[in-house]
Amino acid sequence: CVAQAFGPGMECKLEFPSWMKDVCPWSEGFRNVDGLLTKLQLNTIVQIHPIKTPSEDEQVRILFGETYKDFYRPYPAIRKCVMSALKGDLSSGVTECDNIEKNQHSLIRARYVRNGGEFWVAVVPTIGAVEKVVGCVGIRPKKMKNDGIDFDSSQDVVKAMEYEVFRLVVDDTQRGKGIGKSLLQLAQDFAVFQSIGKMRRCVHLENCVKIWAVTAQFFVEANKLYEADEFVCYERDGLLNSYCKTIIL
Repeated sequence: CVAQAFGPGMECKLEFPSWMKDVCPWSEGFRNVDGLLTKLQLNTIVQIHPIKTPSEDEQVRILFGETYKDFYRPYPAIRKCVMSALKGDLSSGVTECDNIEKNQHSLIRARYVRNGGEFWVAVVPTIGAVEKVVGCVGIRPKKMKNDGIDFDSSQDVVKAMEYEVFRLVVDDTQRGKGIGKSLLQLAQDFAVFQSIGKMRRCVHLENCVKIWAVTAQFFVEANKLYEADEFVCYERDGLLNSYCKTIIL
């Protein structure tokens, strides 16, 4: 296990499941409540926590749409992808699977948690103590035949856990402050912790986790972020770049 340092002046509050106490005995010193990592304080202003309220849901939808709107005309396919996201995992509509009260909790988080993932927002306080969402990211097991597990049917061996990063965006007024990097690291930490737990239950699981991500080629900063974090670009289709990173556990 690796203890992640977030730099001077940054406070990190980690929360571990019970099995982590066996893997990382020093985790006993952390306060244990719901979730793996509930709050990451980047500095005195920006904080990251799991998305919680319908208000944050709506801010995420606005932020995601605003991030891409200038590219709708030159890249019609991008508009189609954004609209699909806003009608899918970022939707404000309640489906039969959304077993929560719409006006009390985050629909977005409910969908990610239901599928074995998590969704975080980076927020800053504004006038009246209302928090403004300035960044977000989601992660969940990659959709595969075996629920996010890379399975070699010819040898009847489980090869690796696989997760996929979604909706990583940062408000253009807050870029260059390390928010995107911290959101991406948080998503990776979640995948690692979840995979360690599954390794304890599956003796045939390899000691690694693969993390996938897709971003537009014209988002130069996003591509630099993935590449700086040792993600390898394995496919370029003319508009999107697909990345993968393998983490040895």
